[in-house]
Amino acid sequence: MFVGGRIFASLIGLLVLGIPGAAMGFVMGMFFDRAVAGILAENLSVNGAGKAEEIKTVFMRLLFTALGQVAKADGNVSADEIAHTESLINGFSLDADGRKQAITWFQEGVKQEAHYRDLVKPFKVLARFRPELKQVLLESVVSLAMADGELDSSEEAMLLDIAQCLGIPARAFQQLLDQLKGQQGFHQSRPNTASQLEAAYRVLGVTKTDTDKDIKKSYRKLMSKHHPDKMIAQGVPESAIKMATEKTQDIQDAYSVIKKSRAD
Repeated sequence: MFVGGRIFASLIGLLVLGIPGAAMGFVMGMFFDRAVAGILAENLSVNGAGKAEEIKTVFMRLLFTALGQVAKADGNVSADEIAHTESLINGFSLDADGRKQAITWFQEGVKQEAHYRDLVKPFKVLARFRPELKQVLLESVVSLAMADGELDSSEEAMLLDIAQCLGIPARAFQQLLDQLKGQQGFHQSRPNTASQLEAAYRVLGVTKTDTDKDIKKSYRKLMSKHHPDKMIAQGVPESAIKMATEKTQDIQDAYSVIKKSRAD
């Protein structure tokens, strides 16, 4: 709350007109303070919106550049990788210019005209209080590399480098990679089969030898980490929120499969 105006005006009124002047000055100062507060609030709102737009632009440029480089890492950009990139572009609900820009960034990555390493630093500065953005960016790029059902060694090496540039440890990257492979296998396996159960354990990042308590703990941790409401609060783009929603559903389904198998 701003009180500078009412204090200053009260003092002036007191010196000029005594107690009545002080009261009058206080009321006038109160209106002044409200006006100042309103102006500052409006500026903060505008700056906040501008900041969010800046973060989105930096995020998208890094994302699509990295997507292009990873897609080309094995020497060939597959139809599945192009389709994955297209689905991400559609998820951003971009206008014609925004769509064209995203495609340009992707092509620059493919042609090595831009490098994700040069774009990571400004992204980390802007997203330092939004850790979910790092997670979403890495998951999006890993998902593209796995879109064709194969993960080339050159692709995996580049993905690890991207993770480390983002400040994500190698161990955490390997856990993410294994979980995403499990998620892919979970979708591809038939219900109520041994392969589906094995994939379910991988989705949760646990093993058959883990206790029910440990599995439940991992489940809750993953649900909290990928919860869409948390993503929205962090200013994560709409397409990424959709991906997080799908992931939480996979986590829930995997947990249900595990619980059912242990109850039988």
